[in-house]
Amino acid sequence: MALVPQQDFKLLFESAPGLYLALLPDFTIAAVSNAYLEATMTERKEITGHEVFEIFPDNPNDTEAAGVLNLRSSLNYVAQHKHPHTMAVQKYDIRRPDGTFETRYWLPVNTPVLNGQNELVYIIHNVKDVTATQKAWNDFKKSERDFQSLVNSVKEYAIFMLDANGNVSTWNSGAEAIKGYKAEEIIGKPMDVFYTEEEIANDVPRQNLKKALQYGHYEAEGYRVRKDGTRFYADVAITPMYENGQLSGYAKITKDITERRKSEDTIRFMATILDNIQDPVIATDNNFFITNWNEGAEKLFGWKSSEVSGRSAIEILKADFPLEKRKDILNQFAVNGFWQGELIYHSRSGAPINSLVTLSRLKNAAGVVKGNLILVRDITKRKYAEEGLKKSIDEMEAFSYSISHDLRAPLRSIIGFANILEEDYGDKLDEEAKRITGVIKKNTSRMGRLIDDLLAFSRTGKLELIKTNVDSAKVVKQVIDEVAPNGQKEKIDWIIHPLPPVKADLNTLNQVWVNLISNAVKYSGKADKPKIEIGAVKKNGNINFFVKDNGVGFDEKYKEKLFNVFQRLHSNEEFEGTGIGLAIVDKIISRHGGKVWAEGEVDKGATFYFSLPANNK
Repeated sequence: MALVPQQDFKLLFESAPGLYLALLPDFTIAAVSNAYLEATMTERKEITGHEVFEIFPDNPNDTEAAGVLNLRSSLNYVAQHKHPHTMAVQKYDIRRPDGTFETRYWLPVNTPVLNGQNELVYIIHNVKDVTATQKAWNDFKKSERDFQSLVNSVKEYAIFMLDANGNVSTWNSGAEAIKGYKAEEIIGKPMDVFYTEEEIANDVPRQNLKKALQYGHYEAEGYRVRKDGTRFYADVAITPMYENGQLSGYAKITKDITERRKSEDTIRFMATILDNIQDPVIATDNNFFITNWNEGAEKLFGWKSSEVSGRSAIEILKADFPLEKRKDILNQFAVNGFWQGELIYHSRSGAPINSLVTLSRLKNAAGVVKGNLILVRDITKRKYAEEGLKKSIDEMEAFSYSISHDLRAPLRSIIGFANILEEDYGDKLDEEAKRITGVIKKNTSRMGRLIDDLLAFSRTGKLELIKTNVDSAKVVKQVIDEVAPNGQKEKIDWIIHPLPPVKADLNTLNQVWVNLISNAVKYSGKADKPKIEIGAVKKNGNINFFVKDNGVGFDEKYKEKLFNVFQRLHSNEEFEGTGIGLAIVDKIISRHGGKVWAEGEVDKGATFYFSLPANNK
């Protein structure tokens, strides 16, 4: 292991934040910290190599000065016994550069530094400047009555004195309000009564006083106990007080911070939740400068929280605005306090990130806006998938249209030649030939209908939806008249419930009703008493329309296939069809923002549903 050069040790010593002198065994100053030089208004070159008492003599104008005497006694003790020595607070005035003296109070600790042979090498003289505290105490003693009156007027703080043994010696109105004791009940009692049983068992009250003596001041937070036994969370400060260099007692200040503690616990709890959310959560001030950046944001954008704190979110995220202009978004946010949409952010490396962004206001308990909250969902993979799916669908529709169009010509030729055979050679054809010719025409016609439906399905995804107010009841009546002409319509028991109007594309929605009602007519045609029921129910912000029949029904295990292209549950001999009608229904309703589903039972009928948003725009 490499040794640290001696010069580096000296540099470390000089840079230490405390007030330190390194003295040789003859009390010559060997090294001094920068903080000590600043506190004593001296220069390193002027004091190193000189005896400490030469540099820091007693104030000749103070006839009671005993700083040199007490310090020499402490240093002699350390040199003789080779043990640390903590001095009482000393009045040891410091000589200014102009030769005058400035009153100072110090709390010195002298510590020996021994070599391997247990020989004294240095004495580290460490002091704390307690001038302000001691002067405050002296001023307090001089105007104790006025000060006590002032202290008694403070309600938010328990301010009281302890004697040197830790017993209560004064009491203010704030202490009475916080702790519940009247002055005559508590004065003379040990401060232990304010601590919990666990802390008393662990001697915490005495330890706190010792720490205050050791460090000149001690602060802590913890639970304290009121007169009625209830607990509160307190911020406590203890400062030892000295008179003529002797410990006279302690000043103790206590503030009830229970509510603040609860708020801090809530904040920590919320921070823990934010850090455990996988998606980025970003908090900013009102000017969009970042105040919180969770782990999800670190992972997605590549910036550490410490790197972005206080920086502009606009600068860090580098947003592109593919759908809305930035000005429009900010205007909408300013008016509503909320915005959600898609943006393209950029990571630290510059990679684009397709993002679903939710922007909202952050308010405090009083409802005052304190900043903004940005929630980000990475939808890059979804966007790629959507683009790929759209491309595939476009290609499939183009293919379907091309195939359907190209098949029309040969179909017309087949039907044409079949007609020629029947018309020109009918008298020469036997019965089997005539039957075959009929089969050719029938299947060719069926193929033509299939092609027409396939073209319709292809066009469904391309047609522009022109939404208007549609009278559902009127449309249904017209469709019934179309798909169930007189004679057939009268054989069916129609139950038509009130149907609400909707905002939809009239032409495509009409096709939905045609396909569903014609299916109900077709599949209930073999029932003894055909029955078709049409209605609607409003639920969860949607209007759920339905067409119900008592026809052949279907097996529930196949219901997921019903709305797929070419999926049929019945043979063409039983019921004619191409297997595309319900797929067209699904596609139209999906483009309107709704969904389709079905329920059924074999030989007990079926119900087909489709939903549309009640406030569809």
